[in-house]
Amino acid sequence: MNLKYALFKNMLVEDENNHMAIPQDVETYRMQDLISEMAVPGGVTRTQAAAVLESFIGVQEKLLRQGCAIQTDLYLIHPRISGTFNGPNDSFDPARHKIRFSANLGSRMKAVAAAIQTEKVKGQSRQPQPASFTDTINGGENTSATPGKVGEISGELLKFDASDALQGVFFISGAQEYRAAKYLRNTAGILSFYIPEELIAGTYRVEIRAILTGTKSIRIGTLNAMLTVA
Repeated sequence: MNLKYALFKNMLVEDENNHMAIPQDVETYRMQDLISEMAVPGGVTRTQAAAVLESFIGVQEKLLRQGCAIQTDLYLIHPRISGTFNGPNDSFDPARHKIRFSANLGSRMKAVAAAIQTEKVKGQSRQPQPASFTDTINGGENTSATPGKVGEISGELLKFDASDALQGVFFISGAQEYRAAKYLRNTAGILSFYIPEELIAGTYRVEIRAILTGTKSIRIGTLNAMLTVA
């Protein structure tokens, strides 16, 4: 399978010939998908794969919490401290400083990137592209939403300005629409948020509305599934 891409004019520069490549129709694999890929008939079972992955991740979490760095053929992760210190006698203050992680690809991932085959396709309109919705309470995907609880949307071009009430995640039923007001994660690939508490029983269409980088008007992406509120 090739990496599909389309070319779009770079709106950040004046050169009319300056275009950039945007990947298209990229499939997203989550932990359960990786476990399924690892499990093979007569070999590693899903339970074994899940246990190994959980142990692998847990060990890294433990080491990172201890301030260690991790270097593998897949990636390099190391801690860094952000924020300004007021002179040499100042100390770490959680109110002013944050511990973050920097990550870089390892040799094997760099080799994978170099080996990817590409395929140029016709460009789709640049708009949020929600691929799936997960109700974190019951783990349901593209099926249900639990008011007041955390929901998660994965996809592409999802990031928006949360301070703008016209942008965000909207649940729509008939003429009624409800905007998620509190967001835990707001990135191009993942949105985590509290599902509006005022949702009543029924089915809802979900829209992501955002002003994308290089654009001036709101673009709308619609989840390709109706969600049920019991």
